[in-house]
Amino acid sequence: MYGAVSFTVSYTDGTNSDTFTVVIPSGSATGTAAIPYDSLSGFNPAWLTSGSTVPWSYTVTAVSGDYASGVITSSASETIRWDRGDAPSTGTPAIVFQQVVTTTSSCSLYWTPLDTTAAGDQDFYEYLVYYRETGTSTYKLWNGATDAALRGLANNPFPAPVSDAVKRFDVNGWKYTTITNLKLFTGYDFYITAVDVFGNEITEANAAPPAGSRTFRTQPYSILVTISDGYPKEPTNPHSYTNFAGLPSTRPLFEINTKVQLNIISSGEEPEVVRVWYTDYSSEPTNMVDTVLNKANTAAFGSPCRLLSVEATNPAPNTWIAYIPTKTTPPILFTGNTIRFVVETVRRGSSAFADMDMSDLDPNDDEWTYTIVAPPKLTPHPTRVLNNVITSKKSESVAYPSYYLSEDAYVSITVYDIKGRLIVSLIDKAFRRGGQNIKEEGWNGSNKSSNKVGVGLYYMQIYAKNTKGKVILNSFEKVIVAK
Repeated sequence: MYGAVSFTVSYTDGTNSDTFTVVIPSGSATGTAAIPYDSLSGFNPAWLTSGSTVPWSYTVTAVSGDYASGVITSSASETIRWDRGDAPSTGTPAIVFQQVVTTTSSCSLYWTPLDTTAAGDQDFYEYLVYYRETGTSTYKLWNGATDAALRGLANNPFPAPVSDAVKRFDVNGWKYTTITNLKLFTGYDFYITAVDVFGNEITEANAAPPAGSRTFRTQPYSILVTISDGYPKEPTNPHSYTNFAGLPSTRPLFEINTKVQLNIISSGEEPEVVRVWYTDYSSEPTNMVDTVLNKANTAAFGSPCRLLSVEATNPAPNTWIAYIPTKTTPPILFTGNTIRFVVETVRRGSSAFADMDMSDLDPNDDEWTYTIVAPPKLTPHPTRVLNNVITSKKSESVAYPSYYLSEDAYVSITVYDIKGRLIVSLIDKAFRRGGQNIKEEGWNGSNKSSNKVGVGLYYMQIYAKNTKGKVILNSFEKVIVAK
């Protein structure tokens, strides 16, 4: 409409009365105004003394402006019970909490909204969330100034999830808010209250902190897991998996060391230590993590303990690699067995345990799993040098040492000239896993000073000792450097 229209609203408790105006501006279809409830807004405090609850009726009694004619044909009243005596709810618990969902730096809290249509609670103003780092004494306040939806009478636009597994929403709806800018991998205490327009807040006795407060921990990291056994992809077995939905049998691997690659994404801080804790299904449903003590639940897995761990290395930013071995006491990784594992991350001496679903803060209900289906189909390569002729005429000509290790060993690879003089050391006592064919980074015909050597015959020594110090490989292979 064009031209402003003013509505006069009369309100009364049956004895006292006054009016206020709601204006619909020109060009608009709606208008709003704050209902007076205190002296600043024109409401006489003597009409509603402290400790009293009084119903007030509100009626549109007049309209003025260009479109006022014929607007009011009949006018119904609305009643609000102003409650200056107590907080919006005195129930136990005052706020019915439903769910918490965390990320690395935020937390979404869900609760059942108060019935603001109930007598005495129609003067609801906003929800208040108090939170603090666990172990500290001062709570911070999260209210309508940080999330305007906390002052709304209606539920948030997104109703409540049906379950943890099904993130759809029902028609009733939960109230929620998301606290942001939290610290990575940090515990927090919180409780939720409500306040009315008169400043009456749900009392500490009803909200019951700290006994009635709840806790959550922001997630340390998001973790993408890839498992593989190093074999080429086959029609019935890709030998590498990132999808862990479904039964473990849908992820078959050969009986050989399982490579577990962890891509760990954090909000700026990487863990100092990463471990993979693994066991088999023979001990299912024993929890792998003691969540009370926040440590691996080794005490529940017998003697010798069937809950084992391997520590991951960190070859690149956000990337960690661990190998679950075949040779353990007791044996875990063998044909016909199903393996399950969780991940431990350590930062500043504090451990966190994670499974596939980190949002529920339970590391025991969604473990990563796979099945060992057969012994390895391995044909050991002979010890040799791939491309044993280095020539300047061939771009990036490199001689690659290739060999097979029957067991874990420390490997050294060196190059000598025909007179037995050391030219360069390619690797020195580097640890390599057994049971696999290995191709190392090659030699490009340079000495230890990075200068090209002369044309001639050279020897590459591939030397390996097992973990007990026994020599298991000592081979000299010819390499020719040509023009």
